Amino acid sequence: NRNEDRKAKAVLTIHPKYSQIFSGESVTLRCNIQRGKVTDWKYTWRKDDVDSISRENEYEISEVKISDNGDYRCLGTHIDQKKHSEWSDAVRLTVTGISSYLSFSSVPPYT
Repeated sequence: NRNEDRKAKAVLTIHPKYSQIFSGESVTLRCNIQRGKVTDWKYTWRKDDVDSISRENEYEISEVKISDNGDYRCLGTHIDQKKHSEWSDAVRLTVTGISSYLSFSSVPPYT
C-alpha cells in the first residue's frame, strides 16, 4: 500500500488561538500526528532549530515570557516501527509584554 509508505504529517496547534498572547499567560502547544493513536508516538519539539523539550504530545508553557517567542515545530517517532513523521509546519508564538498599570487604565473608578 503506497499510502502506508508516505510519512504521517505532524500538525502543531497552539492553544489558546489568540494572535496576541501576553506574558504570564499559560499556553499549550499540541502535536497531532494524523495516523494511529497519540500513544503510538513519542514527540520531539523544536524551537528556532533547537531540538528539545518534551516526549509528550502536549508542551505546556505555564507562564510565557518574551523569550518564548519563536517558531515551533514538532515531530513524531513511532514507538514500534521507529518511523518518523514529517516535521510539522512552523507555528510562530508571539508573546507581547504587558505593563500592569496600563491594563487597568480602562477600568472605571469605584463609586
